[in-house]
Amino acid sequence: MRLLNVFYGLFGLLNITNAFISYEKNPSIFFNNVINKKNIKNIKLKTTKKLEAVNFKNKIEGFSKLTRPKNIISTFALTFSGGYIMNPSLKQLFENEEFIFSSICTILIVLSSMVINDFYDAEVDKINKPTSPIPSGQITKTEALVFNLILIGITEFLGLRFLKEDEIIFLNLIIFVIQIYTPVLKKIPLVKNITCAAIISLSVFFSGLASNENILITENTNFYILLITTNIIFCGSLVNEILLDIRDVKGDKIYNIPTLPVIFGKTPSLIISYIITNSNIMLNSIFLLYLKNETYALFLILLYSPIMVDLFKIKNKNVSNKVIVNIVNNKKIPMFLILFYMCFLARFS
Repeated sequence: MRLLNVFYGLFGLLNITNAFISYEKNPSIFFNNVINKKNIKNIKLKTTKKLEAVNFKNKIEGFSKLTRPKNIISTFALTFSGGYIMNPSLKQLFENEEFIFSSICTILIVLSSMVINDFYDAEVDKINKPTSPIPSGQITKTEALVFNLILIGITEFLGLRFLKEDEIIFLNLIIFVIQIYTPVLKKIPLVKNITCAAIISLSVFFSGLASNENILITENTNFYILLITTNIIFCGSLVNEILLDIRDVKGDKIYNIPTLPVIFGKTPSLIISYIITNSNIMLNSIFLLYLKNETYALFLILLYSPIMVDLFKIKNKNVSNKVIVNIVNNKKIPMFLILFYMCFLARFS
C-alpha cells in the first residue's frame, strides 16, 4: 500500500514538473483551463453581438424593401418637373425653400404610402408577394406601423415649419387620403385606382404650387403646361394601377378585393387600359396643339408611342406577371422623356 502511495506521489510530481515545463515553453497553455469559462462567456458575447448586428442589418434591409427607395428618384423627377415648369430657373428653383421642402414632404408621403399599404395588405401579400418584408417576417406589423408614424411625423413637422397655409392644407389632405386608402378606398372598384393615380400626379401639381412666384397660379404663363403634365402622369399612373391589379388578381380573388380584373376579368381590364392610354395621349396632344402648334403635339405623340406599342403586345389570355412588370418598368423611360420635354417647353417655347 505504501509502495502504491509512493507511486501516486511520483506520478503527481511528474505531472507538476511537466506542467511547469509547459508553462516555460508556452504560459498560455498553462492557464487555458483556468480561463476556459471566461473564454466561453466571451465567445457567447461575441456571438450575441454578431447575431444582433445581423438582425439589425436584416431589419434595415426590410425597411428599405418596405419603402421601395427606387421610387425616390421617380418621385423627385415628378416634383422637379412641376417646380421647374412653374419656375424655369435652376438657380431660383433651388433657392426656393418651399420647393425644396415640398419635394422632401412628397417623397416622405410616397414612402409612407408604401409602408401603410403593405401593413394592411400583409395577408393578401402572403399569396401575391410572399417574399415582401411583412409576409416573410423580416419586418413585423408593429414595426411597420411605428415606422409609418415616424415618416408622417417628420412630414408634418417640415410642412408646418416651411410651407404656406394653403400648401399645408393640400399636404394634410394627401396624407389623410393615403392613410385611408387601403382600409377604405381600396375596397371600392376603380376608385382605388383613381385615388392612387391622383396622389402620384398631384405631386407634380403640388411642387408647381410651392415653386410659383408670389402670383396667382393660374396667371403663371406655364400653368397650362403644368396641367398637361399632371394629366399625362395621372392617366399613365392609372393604367399602371390597372395592370398591377391584373398581376395580383389571384390573391385579390381569394381575399374578395373587388378590383377591375376580379370583377370583369383580365381582357376587359386590358381594353380599359388601351382606351385610357390612347385617350390620354390624344387629348393632351390636342390641348398642346391649341396651346403651341402641331409640331409640339406630334413630338409628344412620338415620345408616348413606345408605351402604346408595349400595351398592344400583351396577349389578352396569356399575360404573365413578368410581362406586366416589364411593361410597367418600361414606361419609366418614355415618361421621364415626356417630363423633360414639358420642362423644355416651359423654358424655351
